[in-house]
Amino acid sequence: MRYIPGEKNIKKEFLDDDADPVNTKLLSEDVLLYKDIKDDFLIDAYIPFDENIYPSEDDYKTGFYIRHFYKKRNLKKIKEIGKNQYLLIIKSSSFLYETFEVKWFLKYSENLESLNRNNVLDVDNKNRDLISYFVNYKEFSRK
Repeated sequence: MRYIPGEKNIKKEFLDDDADPVNTKLLSEDVLLYKDIKDDFLIDAYIPFDENIYPSEDDYKTGFYIRHFYKKRNLKKIKEIGKNQYLLIIKSSSFLYETFEVKWFLKYSENLESLNRNNVLDVDNKNRDLISYFVNYKEFSRK
């Protein structure tokens, strides 16, 4: 047997003389800890899928509905999802995604656009880039 020395924070291993050095990995304690933590988090992480969400007739009767969104923490692209997926992301305590919701008014009025825009800005002020998602603040409105 030969001893493979390493730095202070390297896990030391004993190898047979004919062990394949290419397949042998010396991992730092930090890397081993990350690997354990990553595996634990990814087991519980929910991975959302794209959905087309539209207000229901009940939403039109109440005059508004809650729109749910998520984005990967390391990206700026925002996607809309349904309430079930939104709750699954929150329940899984996923560190991969940031979730948020916006109250969206549906009943047409002269100030509809400003109401919806202000609600988006309230959420966007928390550094979420949500404003880039919206083009039409009267989307889904009815008279």
